[in-house]
Amino acid sequence: MPRLLKRVFGVLGGLVAALLLAGLVLSIIGASISRRTFEIDESALLSAVVADEITLARGAHLAKILSCTECHGEDLSGLVYIDAPPFRVVGSNLTPGRGGAGGSYSPRDWDRAIRHGVLSDGRAVIPVMPSQLYHSLSDEDTNALIAYLMSLDPVDTEHPDTALRFLGKVLVALPALDYSAAVADPGWIRSPAPRPGPTAEYGRYLASVTCVDCHGKDLRGAPHPDPSGPPGPDLQAAGSWTPEQFAAAMRSGLTPEGKHLNTRYMPWASSYTHLTDMELTALQAHIAAETGR
Repeated sequence: MPRLLKRVFGVLGGLVAALLLAGLVLSIIGASISRRTFEIDESALLSAVVADEITLARGAHLAKILSCTECHGEDLSGLVYIDAPPFRVVGSNLTPGRGGAGGSYSPRDWDRAIRHGVLSDGRAVIPVMPSQLYHSLSDEDTNALIAYLMSLDPVDTEHPDTALRFLGKVLVALPALDYSAAVADPGWIRSPAPRPGPTAEYGRYLASVTCVDCHGKDLRGAPHPDPSGPPGPDLQAAGSWTPEQFAAAMRSGLTPEGKHLNTRYMPWASSYTHLTDMELTALQAHIAAETGR
């Protein structure tokens, strides 16, 4: 019996050692992947922005409906968004105050980070920054958003750096966590946004920068961008609601069927409640057209 136990413990010890070694190797690979740099064609970036009153108001609106405040705080001075074993994710201070990016970022730097997921030094932004969504932003809306961000009042707030920890490096190497600048597509041809209005065409544009990351390009459901999150549901039911029911759900978090929308995964309270009546009508028209096919 003692000999059998000795063999069992020996096997278990060997397995533990093998797992530790595999984890160490994967963490080294993941760390290397996370340090890769990417080049963005400078001609694809906005070099200057127009900042009139209407544009700034549009930018402030976009900052809300695109969930900027969800990760960077109500005043966009930043916050520690996730602090978990895989990584610490910090929504950086976007203002020109101490510790903020606003004092040093040019329009090109903002565009590179927002629509391409790449920092000014070429490193990829950690994947909770949804550049895969914002990549579809029109030049007009990107101009408005950047102009607004560059107009922010300074807030002095210094946060710790975003940190990819041991488990996070392993996940990157597997790769269960995509730490790449996949949206940095040099061949991307961006179409102008359709004319704003209560149309399915404009709703398609709005969905492309708000809904598709969780619900899929056809809005029929998709894996959640956060591996720990639930799948984004099929929106066919929402397509059958009346425009009034859809607007009520986006502004109250309660669907016509009586289901409460979880704000952890569906940011209706912080973001979509700010959609205008026209935008909600357009979005619901697109959902109805897309899921009714």
